[in-house]
Amino acid sequence: MEGVEADAAIRADGFGERNLAAKDPAQRARSVAYVKSVVQMAADLGGEIVTVVPATVGKVIPEGKPEEEWGWVVVALKDVYDLSERVGVRLALEPLNRFETNFLNRHDQALLLAQEVGPDVGVCLDVYHMNQEESDTLQAFRNAGEKLFDVHVADNNRMACGQGQLDWARILGTLKEIGYDGSVTVEFVPPLDRTPANPYKNAMAAADESLTPEQLKFIEDHGSGVLSEEFYSWLVEESIKTLRAHM
Repeated sequence: MEGVEADAAIRADGFGERNLAAKDPAQRARSVAYVKSVVQMAADLGGEIVTVVPATVGKVIPEGKPEEEWGWVVVALKDVYDLSERVGVRLALEPLNRFETNFLNRHDQALLLAQEVGPDVGVCLDVYHMNQEESDTLQAFRNAGEKLFDVHVADNNRMACGQGQLDWARILGTLKEIGYDGSVTVEFVPPLDRTPANPYKNAMAAADESLTPEQLKFIEDHGSGVLSEEFYSWLVEESIKTLRAHM
């Protein structure tokens, strides 16, 4: 593992109208164009991996039959894959939990999709989502093996690593066991506690003009809010301290 402070991957999430599993061909085409733009940006910046969430984040109702959606996504990703191969950027498909997407939820689904798209496509596995969807998180990592291109981490409560119930010694030990040498990307999303029981009185800050309405909506849709610099920095430090202890 390279470290816990930086990520060699760039994400191409499906927000708003971005959806490679959309029934509307025009919408799929626009979504493909967006993911291609991210791939090209990654190449221009010297990036190595683009992590792709194929369907709209937060969308849990399908627009077609299972075989239709699968086919739409395979065709769309093959189009993106052609570009990624030309510019030297690898694609990593990321499953999310069932409450955030109806399309890709487990590592075996992501591995099968990667196989159908192209030989150089892999997966990105997120421990927070795996804790909800996988029957055995450690075995999922082993099954992914050399196809594991990126790893995202947060604790079971989506707080910083070490602030929940996950066994980070076993998780990082398994990554070492399979020879994973990529990035470990921290993705905590602290809950917004409006009750008197809130233990973090300094957590929230006002939104500033650097946040787009789409970004703010994503944060709010995930049960969180704009974090204060002090609280965010503390969460990063706690994550690094926990992960480094087992690397």
